[in-house]
Formats: sequence, C-alpha cells, structure tokens
Amino acid sequence: MKESRSHTTFNSFKNKVHLKSIKIRLLFFTGLLLLLSLLSISYLSYYFASNTVRDGIDEEVKASATVITQTLDTHLQSKLSVVKTLAKMAEGNFGNTEKQLDFIKKAQQQNPELTGIVFSHELSGGNSMNQNGEILDLSTRAYIKELNNGKSIISDPVASKVDNSLSVILGAPILNNQKVAGNFTASVAIADVTKTVSTAEFGKTGYATLLDSAGNVIYHREKERIMKTTVKDFNSPELTEAFNKAIKGEQGTFTYSFSGIDKFGYYARTSNNWVLILSAPLAELDAPVNNMASRMGLITIVIVFIGLVLTYILANRLTRPLVRLKQSIELVEAGDLNHVLIVRGGDEIAQAAVSFNRMTQTIKTILTEVSLSSNQLASSSEQLTAGAEQTSKVTEHIANAIQVVAEGAGRQVDSVTSGAYTAEDMSNKVRLIVDNTKQMSEATGVVTVKAKEGGLAVEHAVSQMGVIQNMVDELAMVIKTLGQRSDEIGNIVEIISGIAQQTNLLSLNASIEAARAGEAGKGFAVVASEIRKLADQTAYSAEQIAALVLSVQADTGHAAATMNTAVEEVESGRQAVNRNGDLFKEIQHGITGLGDLVGHVSGYAEQISEGAERIVTAIQTISEVAETNAGETQNVSASAEEQLASMQEVTSSAAALSNMAEDLRSMVDKFKI
Repeated sequence: MKESRSHTTFNSFKNKVHLKSIKIRLLFFTGLLLLLSLLSISYLSYYFASNTVRDGIDEEVKASATVITQTLDTHLQSKLSVVKTLAKMAEGNFGNTEKQLDFIKKAQQQNPELTGIVFSHELSGGNSMNQNGEILDLSTRAYIKELNNGKSIISDPVASKVDNSLSVILGAPILNNQKVAGNFTASVAIADVTKTVSTAEFGKTGYATLLDSAGNVIYHREKERIMKTTVKDFNSPELTEAFNKAIKGEQGTFTYSFSGIDKFGYYARTSNNWVLILSAPLAELDAPVNNMASRMGLITIVIVFIGLVLTYILANRLTRPLVRLKQSIELVEAGDLNHVLIVRGGDEIAQAAVSFNRMTQTIKTILTEVSLSSNQLASSSEQLTAGAEQTSKVTEHIANAIQVVAEGAGRQVDSVTSGAYTAEDMSNKVRLIVDNTKQMSEATGVVTVKAKEGGLAVEHAVSQMGVIQNMVDELAMVIKTLGQRSDEIGNIVEIISGIAQQTNLLSLNASIEAARAGEAGKGFAVVASEIRKLADQTAYSAEQIAALVLSVQADTGHAAATMNTAVEEVESGRQAVNRNGDLFKEIQHGITGLGDLVGHVSGYAEQISEGAERIVTAIQTISEVAETNAGETQNVSASAEEQLASMQEVTSSAAALSNMAEDLRSMVDKFKI
C-alpha cells in the first residue's frame, strides 16, 4: 500500500514538472543523484565528525574531572595530614588545658588556612575548646562518633559554631596510652576547598558543580544555591540519576535540561563521597560539527549546480540526434516510408538511426507484400463466403431431413413399445391357455380311468347275465322236472322276471347316464348299488322259494310257461348289456384319443408360450434399439443444427474477413511505398 502511494506521488510530481523530455529527465535525475550522493556523504561526514568530537569531548571532560577530583582529594588530604600531625603533637599536652591552648594558637599561626582549631580531652565533645579559649558543645556533630572510633574524618560542609561560616571539618583522634581519649579538629573554609572547582572550565561557558554526599550544593556558579539547594531542586531526573550513579562509584556522561537549555554533563566522585558535575551547553559543544555541516551544505549546492550545468551541455549533445530521429519517426507515422535518416557518428544513437532506416525499409517491403496478400485475401474470403453459404444450405437440408427421421424414429419407438405391451399380454394369455390345457389333460386322464372302470363293470354285468341265463335254463329244467311246484316256481319266476326287468331298466338308465355325462363313475356307482339291492331282494326271494317249494308245485305248469318268457327276456337283456359293453369300449377308445389329443395340444401350447416369450424379448430389444436410435437421431439432428450454426458463423467470419482485408488494403494505401 505504501509503495502504491509513493509511486502515485512520484507520478504526480513527474506530471507537475513535465518530465517528458529526455533532457529534463536527465537533468532531473542527475541532479537528484548528485544531491542524494552529496547529502549521504555530508550526513556520514557529520555523523562520524560528531562522534569524533563527542569522543574528544568525553576524553577531555573525563580528564578535567579526574584532575579536579584528584586536586580536591590532594588538597583535603594534605590538610588532613596537617591535622593528624597536630593531633599527634597534642597528645603530649593531654590533660593540660593551658599547654594545649598555647599549642593550638601556635598551630594556627603556622597554618593560617586552618580556622577554628578545636580540641577536646573527652570523648563526648561536649567541653571542646577553640583557639580563643571558648568552650564549645560539639556532641551533636556526626563526625564525633567516627573520631571516637579512632578514624580521621573529612566532614561535609557545616556552619561554624564561631562565625556561622561554611567550613569543612578535618579531624583526628587524640590518643592517651594508645587509646582514644579525645579529638582534635580544624576547619577549612569552603571557599579554600572549592577554589579548584570554581576555576574549572569546560568549553567556553561550561562550569563545575560540587555536591556533598547528601546532595547539597557545595559549589555552583550561582552563589545563592550554595548549601541552600539540593540536587533534586534542579528538577532534572537525569541530573538526579547521575548523582545517584556517582555516589555508587560510577562515572560517565549524560544529557539533561537546565533553565531551558540542553546540556551535556560528566559526573565523578571524590574519595570523601562528594560528587563533581562538569556541564556545558550541547549547542556550544556541537558548534564545530554544525559549522562543518553548514560548509558541507554550501559545498553540496555548488557541486549540484556545476553538475547540472555539465549535464545540460551533455544532454544537448545527446538529444540533438534524438530529435532528428523523432522527426523521422513522425514522417513514418504520417505514412512516408521513403524518408532516409542521415547517420553521423558511431555511437548508440547512430546505430539506432541505422536500425531505424533498416526498419523503415523492412516495413516498406512488408506493406508491399501485405498489399498483395490483402487482395488475395479479399478474393479468397469472397469464395469462402459463397462456399460457406452453399454448405449452410446443404447442412440446413440435412438437418431438416434428420429432424423428419427423428420424428419417425419417435413414432417407431411408440409403436414398438405398444407392440411390446401387446406381445406381453398375448404371452400371458398363452400361459393361461397352457395352464387350462394341462388341467383339461389331467381331467381327461381321470375320465379315461373311470371309462375303463365302467367297461369292466359292463363286462362283469354281461358275464353275470350269462350266469343268470344258465341259472334260468337250469331253473326251467328244474321246473319241468318239478312240475309239482310249478305254480310256486311260477310266482318266483315272476319275481325274478320283475327283478330282471328292474335290472334291465337300471342298465338302460346306466347307459343313458354314461352317455350324458363325462363323470360316468357316479352313474355306475348308482347302478352297482341298485344291483346289490336287487341281489338282496333275490336272496330274500330265494329263501321264500325255499320255503314255498312245497306249495308251488301246483303252479309249476304255469311257471314253466312263464320261465320260457323269462328265458327270452334274459337273452334280450344279455344282448342289451353286450351292446352297452360295446358302447363303453367305443367311449373308452374315444376318451383315450381325446387324452392324446389334449396332450398334443398342451405341448403345442407350451411351444407357443415359449415362442411368445421370445417374441416379447425380441420386441423389447427392438424397443431399446429404437429408443437408442431415436436418441442418436436427436443427437445427429442437434449436431446438424450446430454445424449449421457453425457454417453461419463461418459465413459471418468470411464476410468479416473480407471487410478486414478491405480495411487492411485501405490502411496500406495510406503509406507511400
């Protein structure tokens, strides 16, 4: 996002200064390059010079601070040595106040820088005496405790008990029998102590500040601050931090602001835990570097101006042939390809002019060939248009024909589908016929069995009729031989005749029943039942005959006549039963033939059913193929329509190509070849 904004800003600036001319661009970028280069050099020079100056200042201020602190320490230590010597000498006068007083007066005369010499022959310091013989109470002084511990002291500045002036107390213990028994102190005026600090210089206006271990101002250029303000009263956290570091034994540089002026400072500690601060305004210390930066800026402006003048001269020499090349290009732009650019020199611009002449000649040759090709292209496009139109007509005819075929295929699919449904229905009905035929075949088999059973029953009846006839014959002979019982036998014969008549009627009924219905078994069952009943009656009558034999002899004659009639009737019944047996045989043969015929019909029906199923399968296959053909016909129809559309596009493209060829020929005609 930032790159986009900077690029936009640069483009807007370029539009404002109209950087369209190579000369202006060359001047602009050369000046910009010179300016950036010189500014970079100036900045680096300023940076390194500033560091060098700062390093020099650091070394200088460090050396100055070292000299001042060492001078302070030496001065105070020398005074402390004097105090120690005097304390040692005062030990000889311990306990004698007058001698001690004379001694300190002489010591002050010999060491006038020592003021306020005080001695005490007791540890509390409450009865101390000065050189004037005045008793002073120094028991509240903090340094008394250190003196009682046998240590020499250099105190922080305190107000004198005598004249209230600021002094530094130097003290040493007084020994008696190798034990601390008192103390000896002397005052040194603060002005004498800070003489070295007050004369210290740092730069032109820099100065030194001296602070005691509690941060009280011992010396400052502003006299009103001495022992009245502390380091915190300067309201500078940097200064307070520097003081705290110095108390810890560190030393170094720092910057801070005081009275609205930015300052550079150096802090160091003395041996008695005083802090020395050397400071000077930053502007004063940086003045040499700033002056150098001003001179570098002036030099940069001069060099950039000279560079722009030289660049302008060079740009004129470079752009003159470019102007001629531009004019030639404008002629080519106007369509004049006969112009030849005059080449002078052998530099890159001259080589570009040679390449331009070659390019012009090449364009001229190309345009000549393009003119010829455009004519041929126009002719070919017209032929292509005519062929495309003819192809479009043929394609349209094919599409219409395929559409008709597609519609016929659709109808064919519908017909085949309907035929498939019909064939399937026919197959179902053929299956039903096969099932019914199988059932009829099974029923015919049952009828055949029953017909065989009926034939056997008729044969048995014929056999029984023969037996009856024999019995009747025998009975007639018996009647003849038993003429005496002919009457009774006649009655019995009548009964037997009645039975025969009933049997005849039942046989006729059985024949009629067998002829009427196919279920002959039921009729024959009824006949058999009646025959059994008649047999029972015959048995019963036989018993009567046995019982009445004796009583029927009188009727034998009549029975003989009746028996003759019975013989005739029995013969007639036997013949009727024989005819029924023949009829049952014919029925049996007919039913057997019908069963075979039904079996053949059932086989043919099964074959027809299988054929119908194959027909249904074939019709379904034909239906699927017809549907596929219909779908493919639709696809072919769609492809034909797409081809028709493509040919129409080809026709349109050919027309457009013809127009483009005409336009190309018009454009080529604009050039002078």
